[in-house]
Amino acid sequence: MTMKVDGLEVAITANLFQALWTLSAPGVLSGPVWVDAVCINQVDTLGRSKQVALMRSVFGQARVVHIYLGSDRESTAEAFRAFKDLASGTSVNSVVEEQRVDAVSMFNLLAHPWWDRLWVLQEVALAKHPILHCGDSTIDFWTLIDGFTKIRQSIVLEGLFCNDTEPFDPAQDRFYRLDSVVHVYQILRTPGLPPDILMNVANGLRCSDERDRVYGLLGLMGDTITLLPDYSFDEGQIRADATFAIMQSTLSVRVLRLVDSPSSAGASWIPSYYRSNNLIGMHDVAYGPNDDTHYGAFVLERRIGDHLCLNALLVDTVDMVSSAVHGYYAYGWELSHGRNTLRKWLAAAEESFRGQEAGRGQLVYPREQSTQTRLQRDFWQTVLCGGLYSVIANDRTHDLAAMISQYQEWLEDEAMILDGYLARQLDRLLVDASFFVTEHGRMGMTRSEPSKGNLVALLVGDDIPYLVDRSESEDRRESTSSNTEAMLTSSSFVDSREELYRLKGTCFIHGLMHGEGIEEALVWRQQEDSEATYGDLWSPTWFH
Repeated sequence: MTMKVDGLEVAITANLFQALWTLSAPGVLSGPVWVDAVCINQVDTLGRSKQVALMRSVFGQARVVHIYLGSDRESTAEAFRAFKDLASGTSVNSVVEEQRVDAVSMFNLLAHPWWDRLWVLQEVALAKHPILHCGDSTIDFWTLIDGFTKIRQSIVLEGLFCNDTEPFDPAQDRFYRLDSVVHVYQILRTPGLPPDILMNVANGLRCSDERDRVYGLLGLMGDTITLLPDYSFDEGQIRADATFAIMQSTLSVRVLRLVDSPSSAGASWIPSYYRSNNLIGMHDVAYGPNDDTHYGAFVLERRIGDHLCLNALLVDTVDMVSSAVHGYYAYGWELSHGRNTLRKWLAAAEESFRGQEAGRGQLVYPREQSTQTRLQRDFWQTVLCGGLYSVIANDRTHDLAAMISQYQEWLEDEAMILDGYLARQLDRLLVDASFFVTEHGRMGMTRSEPSKGNLVALLVGDDIPYLVDRSESEDRRESTSSNTEAMLTSSSFVDSREELYRLKGTCFIHGLMHGEGIEEALVWRQQEDSEATYGDLWSPTWFH
């Protein structure tokens, strides 16, 4: 199919033809119309770069953003009506009994491929008035989100989607996946989200070109990011430039929280932007994503090619590492009838510690406490209090807080029941994670494949600890060689005698979170020299 634009024939898809035909009805459209599939020339690098740079303004200034999901079906119209009624405050019983809500139609609507597209985040988050169309049926986007939120709040409605007697029922898994999708858009309602939060909510969303992923996310970060789209660069160069631009703009290194067990190839400090396996993204929402604390002059960011210089403080060393948790399908999670067997996993973790040759770390445990008691305490305090809020609906956080406050009773009560929803969220936090013990006796948790000898670092520009590793000598030679030209043309360069490090990823360490390590837990606080300053603590540290 084709359409004429400025006298030129332009090929369009059948779905776009149907959308334009539907929207051409009297009173629907007025004024100029911008269509991404027509206005962005994917084969013209220069034109594509210019149009993508305008997308933030297009969606942000548009009077209405119309989103077309396809031809109308009776079940979709019913789903729209149900979501509207729920959002308007109609009682759950009325919606269920009088209208006989069809859960399948709701499923089909929320499982549409449109929800999995990366550019949807811009279309919705920046729009003043986003409207969903399916044939002749329409619904305000945020009305649909509010309606689905009512489902999450209602045991009656959730029962339409989930069958608790079958914990691995495909319909229930589908419900939780959709629940996560909706949670993304609730987060996007929060103004001023830090870059790492935005990247986490975009985990796994589809785009045809990974360079689109970087520029799409930059478009959500406001006008302070001055890096303009340029599709003449490859993906690796764009990710490196974007990461450094974000750090310079925000006076923060929080974007490095997206680093996830980097491979031996390439610079370790450049996030993938596609899918992060770290723990901290879920933790951030609980502790206030609007925190705009800046570190000012103490943030030192210098970049030479693939080398990045940051002010850092190495505070501890990994001594022992537990085996990783691979999720309830493989290790110790029985969800039949909502029963959680966390104790079994804690016992297994204790055994994995005991099986190693203990260094200094185990010696600092109080003699009256077993390793498992320490594991239990740090697990609940650090993981639950630090992470679970972000994956639970707002209406459940108060109940959850009350439950967490009695975590010891949970562990002691053999009959403790944890409902399937919360158990699955716990699994999201635990899967592929490992505990470790440091030489100073701190308990940590990470998904970044910790190894004995890894270092725990605090970076100026963030208050979360990171795991780092010293670069091998061969890595140093290759990285130095690849940056020779940049070093020769720069006023400062990476001295071959400088120690180089690789960033492995973030970690939870009870006692070092939220700046505690900076303020209280470090040796410098005990120094008698009253003239010691905050800036004296940190040293320029090069990462590759």
